[in-house]
Amino acid sequence: MKNQIKRILSLIGISSLLFLCISWSMALSGYAAGWIEGICFFELAWLCSHYLQNKDISSVTITLSIVFGRILLELPIRIMDFRGSIGSLMVTIICIVAIILGVVCYQEKRPIAYILSTIVLILLNTFAHHFFLESLK
Repeated sequence: MKNQIKRILSLIGISSLLFLCISWSMALSGYAAGWIEGICFFELAWLCSHYLQNKDISSVTITLSIVFGRILLELPIRIMDFRGSIGSLMVTIICIVAIILGVVCYQEKRPIAYILSTIVLILLNTFAHHFFLESLK
């Protein structure tokens, strides 16, 4: 049980650290941030699932820990000024979906899962992101 808590806290810390390392992408544009963060968090979820496959931690716990680590640092900003931070909400949604897809791809290990995940991420980063930003205007 103690090792499981250590692993969960490690996942939250790694996810928060990754968010800090790639948060510079928001300075480029919302679209670039969606692509960069989506790909990075997809890979993080896949790698964590791979390295923790034989440990006593479920894929749901891995997913929730990474998602929590991702939103942990931006949650106070969203709570204090939701209207001011709503423009970047789609990037957070893309990251959460990418984390879920990364874990699902590792669990399935079939090419069709990777193809469908790629299609979903492309659609989220192009059409959905564009329509979301247009609806804010």
